[in-house]
Amino acid sequence: FAEIQMLTPMVATREMYFFRHCKKLNTNQWAIVDVSIDEDNIDASSQKCRKRPSGCIIEDKSNGHCKVTWMEHIECQKIPIHSLYRSIVNTGLAFGARHWICTLQQQCERLVFHVATNVPVKDSSGVDTLAGRKSILTLSQRMSWSFCRAIGGSRRISWKKIVSKTGDDIRVSLRNNLNEQGEPLGTILSAVSSIWLPLSHHALFDFLRDENRRNEWDIMSNGSTVHSTVNLAKGQDRGNAVTVMDMKGEEQSVLVLQDSCTNAYESMVVYAPVDIKGMQSVMTGCDSSKIPVLPSGF
Repeated sequence: FAEIQMLTPMVATREMYFFRHCKKLNTNQWAIVDVSIDEDNIDASSQKCRKRPSGCIIEDKSNGHCKVTWMEHIECQKIPIHSLYRSIVNTGLAFGARHWICTLQQQCERLVFHVATNVPVKDSSGVDTLAGRKSILTLSQRMSWSFCRAIGGSRRISWKKIVSKTGDDIRVSLRNNLNEQGEPLGTILSAVSSIWLPLSHHALFDFLRDENRRNEWDIMSNGSTVHSTVNLAKGQDRGNAVTVMDMKGEEQSVLVLQDSCTNAYESMVVYAPVDIKGMQSVMTGCDSSKIPVLPSGF
């Protein structure tokens, strides 16, 4: 079973039950194929999407690289789609093979940079040890995963629609964290809104990452001086990076962990304030699994 989602509650997730078959085709080729199944114990009415034979072929190029060929063949019932996302979904940009290839490439780069031991100094500023670098990258990845889970359109999350005074469509959800480590305890409110802006996503991405302009949109940095104390590359594109920013105000300082990533299809900036002592321990290589983070982002 899989839930395939866009990073918005305004587009319902695609829920599918399927078999996965993996086979080695020859000495340097492998195939992974998914296909939906018909089972008596599965409610067919809940399956609005079905996988026809889909998957990928992986070919080893014997030079430390591999070639991936991906095909998506999905059959979906016609359901209402929010006007902001209708063209993206209907043209296949949202759930198509090219999107998954970009995502796969980005995640592979992230993994390579995570385990690398020969990272240039310019790509790993502010951290003295490999253990500290890995600990920060692990924490940032958990933060981004938490963000993606929190804003999806899964049926497990109950979203309430609210229309603002300006007519904007806002979705709100509430949940209680009683004992789960890694995020604050208590009631957690999530609010999501989407808008179209008349500029490229690259320009907006660079604006949101620019620490010198953070005062223009981030209420946490209002009146504070912002500068990066840590900057870790996690991909070939300079936008794929993890940053720790120190926001120094008149009364107190706040450390903010930020994870940014970009590819041909989408960009994302996720950030969260972090405990100063906890972050200092993470920077030395200590376990980051108990550091509570409550991310926001774009």
